[in-house]
Amino acid sequence: LVTTAPHFAATDLSGMIAAQVTSGVSVLRAPGPPRGSLARRCTCRPPHPGRAAPRRCNRLQVAACSGHKDDMAPLDVDEISFVPLHANFGVRVEGVDLSRPRTPAAEACLRDAISKHDLLLFPQQQLTPEQELRAYEMFPHDAEAVAQGSFVQKLGPKLPTVPAIAVRGHNVSLEDHFGLTTDKPLTYAPNFRDTLVWHQDAVGLTETPPEVSGMYMLECPQSTEPPSSILPSGKTTSEMVSAGEFTGGETWFASMAHCYAALSEEQQQRADELKCSYARATFLFASMAANGVGRTDDIDDALAKVKADPRLSALVGSDVTTPLVERDQETDTRHLLISPNTFYTFESEGEEMPSAAARAELESLLVPYLEDPANVFRLSWQPNDLAIWRNRRLLHTSTPWAQYTQERRLFHLMFLDSDRPILAP
Repeated sequence: LVTTAPHFAATDLSGMIAAQVTSGVSVLRAPGPPRGSLARRCTCRPPHPGRAAPRRCNRLQVAACSGHKDDMAPLDVDEISFVPLHANFGVRVEGVDLSRPRTPAAEACLRDAISKHDLLLFPQQQLTPEQELRAYEMFPHDAEAVAQGSFVQKLGPKLPTVPAIAVRGHNVSLEDHFGLTTDKPLTYAPNFRDTLVWHQDAVGLTETPPEVSGMYMLECPQSTEPPSSILPSGKTTSEMVSAGEFTGGETWFASMAHCYAALSEEQQQRADELKCSYARATFLFASMAANGVGRTDDIDDALAKVKADPRLSALVGSDVTTPLVERDQETDTRHLLISPNTFYTFESEGEEMPSAAARAELESLLVPYLEDPANVFRLSWQPNDLAIWRNRRLLHTSTPWAQYTQERRLFHLMFLDSDRPILAP
């Protein structure tokens, strides 16, 4: 089941991508030679019964197949197609096997797609960690940081051979997982147990937060929902969470470009003037509201605990102050740059607001948008899904893990350092 976005037109992409509608589903294809050509098909296996086309080796058979030659030919533009995921953002990428090498044109096509649509979903991938890293490296990042093995992601276990990839999970013990063995089962922080936690990765931790984040899902709770869909209407997102009306282990996304555009002109002018001050270590003590933006604990009390124990600040690094609104260097549009879970206060004209007043103003900007299920895309993961998104332009949250306390979830998490500074409005 694919959700069709009727207004998703050819003009939304560069000239590299043309629109085509097939069976009522909007499909975007990159132009090129006619599809169905056998030029890159593997001919080392007999055809399917009743079919003229030769059968393609799967990845596990390639290495053992002496006659195999063509499956690892570089992926080219004509093999790529896109299906819209949500009216505001996101596409599912079809025809792409990221274990294959890619032509420069194919990589340019995928970069163009993410710059226009903010989220790319690659279903059914079978990747080594090195192939994962090469997939992420197609998109903007700090190449020097990758070469040096210096990454903004500090917390949690990482793969020894590819330390840019962190490993996250629940109810999973690892034994030689690409060289990683854990002495106890992976589990999630208690802050994520019962509520949404809307955030952007590493915003507030560095002056150049990651432009691109990604997740490669290896194991996940079985979902009764379509692989990707829009939330049902009738209740707010926080009401859905309170009622437990979701499948555990999903990830929800919302566009901060569309959120900014939905603000009144007065709110936009106000947001353009504000800077965000963060206190990331306070999240260790945080209790989030059901809407995933508010905090029900006293953040000033949490900050006092952090200051009383220098080890806590050292654990997550220094906090920085960033503009609330960033101007996108690719599209010249504006979006909110915010991570509510570690936000402390606003600065305006050099003065800090009281934290409670700042949190109330932040909620007034975000909550009306995020509470409307029409603005939220739900990714109901399937094993081997890979999602890559523009971290500075999308908020995301997992659904509360209280829904799957006895089930397993395992994924790789990647956000590469960026060397692009935040561009103020």
